[in-house]
Amino acid sequence: MTAEGNRVAVESESEFHFPERIYRNNHHDLVFIEGEQIKRVMEYLDPRAYAGEI
Repeated sequence: MTAEGNRVAVESESEFHFPERIYRNNHHDLVFIEGEQIKRVMEYLDPRAYAGEI
């Protein structure tokens, strides 16, 4: 996690277990802060993992 100015960047991993498969992905979230409030969140992930291609 890093923070600079009004932005916070977070890298994370997720893993969910479903009956038919396991979903794993890496995420990058970019959070924009104004004062004490979150104003915007942008999430980036690998869509191939969601589609089961990796």
